Amino acid sequence: MADPTPFPSDLAQVPEGERIPEAFGWAPAAWALACATFAQLTAFQPAKLDGGGALALGGAILGAVLLGAYEVRRRGHPKAMVRRGSALALYAKGRLDRQVEAGACQLYLRHPTRTWGPILMTGMGTLAAGSFLLPGGAALAPADRVTAGLAALTFAALFATIIRTRLFCEEVLLPYASGRGYQHVLIHKREVPRIFRPAA
Repeated sequence: MADPTPFPSDLAQVPEGERIPEAFGWAPAAWALACATFAQLTAFQPAKLDGGGALALGGAILGAVLLGAYEVRRRGHPKAMVRRGSALALYAKGRLDRQVEAGACQLYLRHPTRTWGPILMTGMGTLAAGSFLLPGGAALAPADRVTAGLAALTFAALFATIIRTRLFCEEVLLPYASGRGYQHVLIHKREVPRIFRPAA
């Protein structure tokens, strides 16, 4: 059982210095850009759109809007953790979600190839797409230049989010109240010792 140290039900009652805030990358925004790139490519293709093409275009636009809205929403309601004694509390949407033993939490361990592989691929994608925009490069129609620009932005956003989330942050695994599985919460690396420090 978790330490009985009481936690306020409202995060606003917890001093700012006690809070361990959730960190974010830019994955939803990057995938929204990917949807926008696909939509732009589909909308300006030379051939007239058939039924399937129109459906794909509509899906891409909807995906971009939903992913963009999700990015705004999650940043507006960040989670936070609070460590007191041997207990760790998770707050979601400003309210106490649950309390667990800090010792029951873990760090998510990822093989290095699952970090450096995506970094290299998205970095090369950024350079490849960006090369079409360089002066003296391939002669492109205006619509194609927009597509290349959106593609470069997409790869750059994915590159930046992987760098941030996998090199400068850690994923903490908090057990669910049911005891079945773990919830992943991303935090900055500097905050990790505050969660896994020995109980006072």
